[in-house]
Amino acid sequence: MLLESAKNVHDQYRGYVYSQNRGEGQMDCSMYVSRALKAAGYSDIGDLSTYTLPGYFRQHSDSIICVQDGCYYSDAHNAPLQPGDIVFIGYNGETSEHSEHVQIFRGYENGTATWYNAGSTEAIQRDHDEYNGFWGGKGIVGIWRVTGPKH
Repeated sequence: MLLESAKNVHDQYRGYVYSQNRGEGQMDCSMYVSRALKAAGYSDIGDLSTYTLPGYFRQHSDSIICVQDGCYYSDAHNAPLQPGDIVFIGYNGETSEHSEHVQIFRGYENGTATWYNAGSTEAIQRDHDEYNGFWGGKGIVGIWRVTGPKH
């Protein structure tokens, strides 16, 4: 459910550029995830930030569950990921609320993790990103899963 919405939203905003200002034609990672959730039926969601998304998830714990928070995986292969999971990226010891980036796990292709995200202009304009490890000593610090339609 979320994965299809994530692809559709990513395709819809492919011409946008990255900016945390979120002006006309601009998007950032948390705005992208918010809009993918809205397209998946979470009509009460606004364009939330990386810091406020986990609070929204907790309000909808009947259909968005926390798989792990406060974890640390420097390689996607070690994390218990399923396609459509919402993944927060940060430093070891951080939680979802204190992370710096959020993206949606697309699945594996030829052993490489693939992602939908809007963490850079290039990421917005590509079909998807492919990488197993993360940049600058960061890793997965939170994994959230949409388990069904909003109740």
